Amino acid sequence: MKVCIIGDGLSSITLAKALTNENIYVDIFSQKKKNSLNKSRTIGISKSNVEFFNTNIVNIDKIIWKLKNIELYSENLKNEKILKFKSKKDQLFSIIRNYQLYEILENKLLKNKYFKKKI
Repeated sequence: MKVCIIGDGLSSITLAKALTNENIYVDIFSQKKKNSLNKSRTIGISKSNVEFFNTNIVNIDKIIWKLKNIELYSENLKNEKILKFKSKKDQLFSIIRNYQLYEILENKLLKNKYFKKKI
C-alpha cells in the first residue's frame, strides 16, 4: 500500500511515522520554502498520548515535561484561580516543544525506506 500526505506539519509527519511503522509507503508533498519552527511553541498531550508515542512512534520521555499540578486562572476575575488539578503520583498532562518532536520524527522518517519527501 502507498499513501500520499499533503503538507509536512507536525500532524502529517506523526501520521507518516505511524504508517511507516506498519510498513506502508508514504510520500509527503510539501512546499519548497521551509518555515522555521518557533522554538518557544509547545503543545500539551495527555498521558495516554505519551504512552502511544513511546510505544508506537518514537520515545519522547526525554523531551517532555510531566505535570502533576495544573492551575487555571482568569484575567476577568482578578487572577482568581478557577480550576485546579493535582495528582501526587501520576502525571496529569505533559508538555513538549513542537520543534523537538518535529525534528525527532523528521530524522526518523528520513532514514526510513518506506518514506519519501517530495517538494
